[in-house]
Amino acid sequence: MVGEFDIHGVYFRAFAVFAAIVFVLQLAVKRLLDAHGIYRFVWHRALFDLALYVILLGVVTAAAGRILHLREGADVKIDGATMNIFASLGRALLTLVLVLVAIAVGWQLWSY
Repeated sequence: MVGEFDIHGVYFRAFAVFAAIVFVLQLAVKRLLDAHGIYRFVWHRALFDLALYVILLGVVTAAAGRILHLREGADVKIDGATMNIFASLGRALLTLVLVLVAIAVGWQLWSY
């Protein structure tokens, strides 16, 4: 599957976009597994995380191949409305990350 995403004239390989999506998805799954104590049953956390990333990358790539029907030389154009959605999600994600960092720092300072 070869394809590119065109975001305002900048071309990104489809696999690079999928890898970035999987990275964010993996962070969420890792938080969920850690919150429920699943990592207590894992022998080597780094190997488990790597395996989880590879599995998620395969799933996202296969799903995107079916949904987007990417073929050799196919390009995916992202219009203005979709870009506005990405921008809104990016701002919301940045705000969430900053709030979580502030909570973590506050928690550490409180217990100090």
